[in-house]
Amino acid sequence: MIYLFTGGFVCLMLFAAYSDLRSYTLPNFISIALIILFIAASLLVMPPWEALVWHIGIASLVFLVGFLLFAINVLGGGDVKVISALALWFGPSSFMPFFVIMAFLGGILALFLIIFRKISLKEKWLQSKILKSLHNPHEGIPYGVAIAPAALIELPKSEIYLALSMF
Repeated sequence: MIYLFTGGFVCLMLFAAYSDLRSYTLPNFISIALIILFIAASLLVMPPWEALVWHIGIASLVFLVGFLLFAINVLGGGDVKVISALALWFGPSSFMPFFVIMAFLGGILALFLIIFRKISLKEKWLQSKILKSLHNPHEGIPYGVAIAPAALIELPKSEIYLALSMF
């Protein structure tokens, strides 16, 4: 049973990274699917209500802070929604480790893009839509590329995953 949830989670994270890399967007269905997958996992493992309240509380707080960061143009809306859905999965015990890993990977990504955008590329390399947009200094940072691996690193340590592994 855990393979169904893990497979869905991994596919969603890989698609999120690819989608953000390709178009600088994280479609709403990723966040919705993560929430539905969490609800299904919760129905299977039946955690205590207090634990669910904490997971929902963390996700709500992350969404609120993310909304404020979106309002001041620090984060994209898709990033906020996906991070909030992941906060639902990770809850109070795993969200901060996920957040630290995500921030670290995001910093590496930003540093890479700063350097990459300063070097000149041969015209044949700029034929690739992805490379061309990544090289454009007027583009943002496809943060889904940092969110996805952080989520995949932290998932096996999360309470919900550990509970699912009992099935």
